[in-house]
Amino acid sequence: MGDLSKSVEMYQTEIQLEPNRIESYYELGVTYMRLKDYPKAITVLEDCLLRWKIIRRIVCTAVGLSRFVGVRKRPIGFILSTKHHVDPDQSQLGY
Repeated sequence: MGDLSKSVEMYQTEIQLEPNRIESYYELGVTYMRLKDYPKAITVLEDCLLRWKIIRRIVCTAVGLSRFVGVRKRPIGFILSTKHHVDPDQSQLGY
């Protein structure tokens, strides 16, 4: 139980530092499930799902707009990246 409590604290800190990192919400929800704290697990996982739907909508809109205005394809990581800024012209991905 002690390790799981430390995990809860770690994921809560990650969420405070990077509130758009969906993986932290998911892992926190799973940790609450392991602790059998189902009400908290449901709340966190619902928040995770809502954030995923919002990001998915943003990505779909960005991809749709880029096709509409004739911008060449960019990797999804480029669109979602908030921590690392990638210059797609300098990438090795061949897009």
